[in-house]
Amino acid sequence: MSTLIRQEDLIESVADALQYISYYHPPDFIRALHAAYEKEANPAARDAMAQILINSRMCAQGHRPICQDTGIVTAFLRVGMDVRWEGSMGVSEMVNEGVRRAYLHPDNMLRASILEDPDGARKNTGDNTPCVIHYDIVPGAKVEVHVAAKGGGSEAKTKFAMLNPSDSVVDWVLQMVPLMGLLRVSDLVCALPWVEEMDINPLLLDPTGAIALDARVVVDASHRRLDSRYSHLAIHPYPAALEARERLRDGMEVTIRPIRPEDAENETAFITQLSEESRYLRFLSIVRHVTPEMVARFTQIDYDREMALIATRKKEAGESIIAVARYVRDPNPASAEFAIVVADNAQRKGLAATLMGRLIAHARFAGIEKMRGLVLASNGSMLELMNRLGFEES
Repeated sequence: MSTLIRQEDLIESVADALQYISYYHPPDFIRALHAAYEKEANPAARDAMAQILINSRMCAQGHRPICQDTGIVTAFLRVGMDVRWEGSMGVSEMVNEGVRRAYLHPDNMLRASILEDPDGARKNTGDNTPCVIHYDIVPGAKVEVHVAAKGGGSEAKTKFAMLNPSDSVVDWVLQMVPLMGLLRVSDLVCALPWVEEMDINPLLLDPTGAIALDARVVVDASHRRLDSRYSHLAIHPYPAALEARERLRDGMEVTIRPIRPEDAENETAFITQLSEESRYLRFLSIVRHVTPEMVARFTQIDYDREMALIATRKKEAGESIIAVARYVRDPNPASAEFAIVVADNAQRKGLAATLMGRLIAHARFAGIEKMRGLVLASNGSMLELMNRLGFEES
């Protein structure tokens, strides 16, 4: 015998469930925490647990979220094979409509955490849709729905590893968690100079790990008008945001990224393997030997006064450099001189235009208003590229 599930019933059930879990702790959690509070001898720990219990009661009575991070919604559906549906929406559309209504409820609006495509645009959908839906098609005539509002940070901070059968998962997790936290804090300090203070208090520690019960961040709004993202730092961090993948005209996939000091060996090989003509067109002189001092100057840059983007492709062991584009600021930091060179076997594939386009875009972001470069009159292909990019001959 089949069961008829109406569209509006499923939508309202999902919406009601999400509102419910936003302000009610499970009863077994409250009972267990209260029992722990009664047994706890440490005054600071008792105070922390008492605050959680008080906050839990206030949320339940006032129908307000237990946590401001009301999370990415994950829905688990067990759908019976004999179920019939009444409505114009698909099942996924119904579930997402329930999420939308829950997060836009006028009496208890919840914080949305989902971005529209593409992710790089950083535009919030505004209603926390779409959610993550897991389906299990089972015998029977019932629909069972479980929803979880999982904090966005848990999805944003991940680690992946391949472990041997004899490895301890617990040991690996305990090793990774402190490293992830410290690295993210350092990234925050570099990228957000207007953050003046961060405080986690109380922080409960036990043999199984750590729990932050409360946190505070102090922001200085006067620092939010810096001329560039890292202008407050004496030494700029590696600009990982500039890393990208590109496909060339012939289908070759390359990685474009800022150069790093550890690229010294690959940079040496790249310059050495250039033809004499390519080296002469790049350096405007005959370069017969690549010295360690030269390579250090090319690879150890500060990412502020100087920027170098390289294009690499995979090889059997690691990667090889096939092009480099760089600029160096003048004493007047609003202008810079550029140079570019492409490996002989990677020319005429559109790589030079792609690399220069990315270098110019970053130069604009860094506040550079004028770029110039020295190109020999005999280098016709480079002169043609510069004209296409908008440069003027002088």
